[in-house]
Amino acid sequence: MNVKQKQILNRLFVSTFGEEASAFRPLPRSGSNRTYYRLSSAKYQAIGVCNSDHRENRAFVAMTRFFVSERIPVPKLLGENLKHGVYLVEDLGDRTLFEEITEKLHQPDGIGEIRQRLRQVIREL
Repeated sequence: MNVKQKQILNRLFVSTFGEEASAFRPLPRSGSNRTYYRLSSAKYQAIGVCNSDHRENRAFVAMTRFFVSERIPVPKLLGENLKHGVYLVEDLGDRTLFEEITEKLHQPDGIGEIRQRLRQVIREL
């Protein structure tokens, strides 16, 4: 993380939660130019996202707001500074759907559990 990104994300964290982030942990990339960080303080935790693609950021924010308005369970948008290409989203933990599916592929009834989980995800969407 470059110093400028860290400063901008920390200012956003402070304006959102009222205290500075004491930890910035990078998270793995997932198929885009976005960079992700887990920011935390004594009381709060969020995922910080940095992305220089301003159109993609505006689209993400608009879609997130729409999904929330439709009661679709997605991580909440906690704060944004789109001028500088950063935003904060709710931290839902480390486990991804892909990891869950990959793990279950090698279990005795894994395929059935995967189908059930994917049906649940599709129903929610």
